[in-house]
Amino acid sequence: MAEGKEELLSKLIDSVPVLLIVLGAVLLALGLAGGVTYNQWFPISEIGARIAAGVAGIAVFLLGVSRSKAQVVLPKAKKYGIKIDHPRDSDVVDVVDVRGSIGKPLPEGYTLKIFRIYPGPDSYIPIADARVHVETGKWEAERCDIGGKAGDKRSIGVYLVGPNGTALLHYYEIARRVHRSTMDELRKATGDEGSYLPPIEKRTPDMIECHRVSVLRK
Repeated sequence: MAEGKEELLSKLIDSVPVLLIVLGAVLLALGLAGGVTYNQWFPISEIGARIAAGVAGIAVFLLGVSRSKAQVVLPKAKKYGIKIDHPRDSDVVDVVDVRGSIGKPLPEGYTLKIFRIYPGPDSYIPIADARVHVETGKWEAERCDIGGKAGDKRSIGVYLVGPNGTALLHYYEIARRVHRSTMDELRKATGDEGSYLPPIEKRTPDMIECHRVSVLRK
């Protein structure tokens, strides 16, 4: 019961539109009921004050409804306790199984994905989908290739990815396949290796970083 109340309170705090809706409903109820008359805690006897409370309640309620339609509440990474346990910072790796821990099930509509992150202004290559084992509080992604040459610096990041991010990554994968095919044809025709498809430079708002570690290429 206590956990349910805490979860409800957390949702209210995280969502301004919900708070506005609740506040509007309370003000409207106070106006209609003439305040809290039990033991004269907070009576509103004057008709003008009751009307003002009701009107204010309706206005705040409608503001909350309008904002709730416009606002998408994104999950907060810290609530899920998603960490990378292996590899660790400064490990020397090339193709590595990435493993970690998670504190609660993924939010609805989200998956857990692993990215190779390049130094400097962050840019990203998706390299694996993580398998989540809720019963053990663990997750894993096999054979994650950090790319590059010996000594190159990279980061490995684990991200919550929602519907918009999934659409972006789906398109990126299609583009990568087409680019690879084109480069193969170029290589056969000219012997030129061509260039790699550029990494993703901008994330969608629902691509949410949970944790990253810095590694070196073996």
